[in-house]
Amino acid sequence: MHQNKVLLILKTFTRKEMTRFFEFCYSPYHNKHKGVRALVSYLKKRFPDFSDKYFDTKKMVRIFPGASKSEIALIFTYTKRVLDEFLSIESLIDDNALKSEAILQQLRQRKIYSLYEKEWNKRQHQLTNVGANIADLSAHYRLAAEADKYYQSVSKRKDDPNLQRKQQFLDYFFIAEKLKDAVEMILREQILQVAYSKRMLLFILKEVEENWEAYRRIPIIPVYFQLYHLVETKRKEHYFKLLSFLEQHQKQLDKSELIYIYNILKNYCIQRINANDQKFLNEIFKLYQSELKMDLLLENGILLEWHYKNIVTTGLRLGEVDWVAEFIEEYKSNLDSEAYENAYRFNTAALCHAKGEYSRVLELLQQVEYSDLRYNLGAKALLLRTYYELSETDALISLSVAFRQFLKRNKLLSNSRKQAYFNLFSLTEKMAAFRDEAPFLDKKTRTQKYKKLRKSIEGAAAFNQAWLEEKSRDLDYLL
Repeated sequence: MHQNKVLLILKTFTRKEMTRFFEFCYSPYHNKHKGVRALVSYLKKRFPDFSDKYFDTKKMVRIFPGASKSEIALIFTYTKRVLDEFLSIESLIDDNALKSEAILQQLRQRKIYSLYEKEWNKRQHQLTNVGANIADLSAHYRLAAEADKYYQSVSKRKDDPNLQRKQQFLDYFFIAEKLKDAVEMILREQILQVAYSKRMLLFILKEVEENWEAYRRIPIIPVYFQLYHLVETKRKEHYFKLLSFLEQHQKQLDKSELIYIYNILKNYCIQRINANDQKFLNEIFKLYQSELKMDLLLENGILLEWHYKNIVTTGLRLGEVDWVAEFIEEYKSNLDSEAYENAYRFNTAALCHAKGEYSRVLELLQQVEYSDLRYNLGAKALLLRTYYELSETDALISLSVAFRQFLKRNKLLSNSRKQAYFNLFSLTEKMAAFRDEAPFLDKKTRTQKYKKLRKSIEGAAAFNQAWLEEKSRDLDYLL
């Protein structure tokens, strides 16, 4: 029974949804079948535990005395039909656009034109923000199409703008949707071994470029136009053009569109940072700040722990210690309860490291659970840097040896990430060894070893590369 379609769907329900479905099945308008009601009543009692033991043949016979196996299967089939109807109606409840369009269609077909015109004006008023998102353009198109059908029904011999509006918004919707899909195609082609056909794209790019003043009034179109050029060419000029346009128009754009756009902008910044363009570290930090200001990172009031960590890491790399300290405290209450302890302690430890409070770092890291690989890696790297700052060479070497063994055994990390962590631990160990032995070497040997160390660190493609380079430069006092 664990593969039964009804049970598979109901397993995803909240308790509130299960109660609504139960009430739905007992409404004679939606369902009059007594067998379906009996089954759903049993399902409600068992919810959310739909283990096989509750649905064996003996249990089913008790619910439906005298029913054969095929008759019980038929009841499940009828229940699935009622469940499908319930899901379709639930999807309409929160979609005001579709509800309004359905009402307009009914009023037009019933020729209740006075009510139709009031409902149409009400819907038109709700759609004043033209170009906030692609769905908005589609809704404008459908409303104009409905109004054109009304015009044809009443056969008024006067000019009506809705046929033109229908075509106009169809163009807007089509162009915006094609541009967004083109962006997504390029992104997927960069990750997957696929090649998408982009028919008509060149025509659309030319159309927007040649009629820029007409399309720039619909914010979502120039945004995806610039975004397409950014992901296609990876040129910085498109990044800054898009950023400038966003700063002027982001209040007009829908939140869902902004989340998608900002995610792509952040990924572009990460690509530039990985290419050693460190100016984009400041750019991604500004993007995070903008997202926080517009609540783009919060989902139902929850901030993902990895957003929390990435923002802290970025801020500390830029030396924004005071800002990071305020951020950690201000947003800790927005962390999911299950992630709170680990995320708060780990990021506070990173802050303490930046402030030179190394004993506090050790104390906090002892309380971090390492069941998640990302915390394990981050905490070990932070611990390594702390041991180095405290000149705890024995502890540093012991950690380094153990961690490199861990890297060799780990099957989840890519080879490039393994090498980056390996370089961090190996080079930190070499820096600590040089620092300890330098006072006992003659000047010539010290200078040779120092130059060799610096050369091995420069461009080593290690995690915490900037920290390695900074600490290696600091060792010049030993020369």
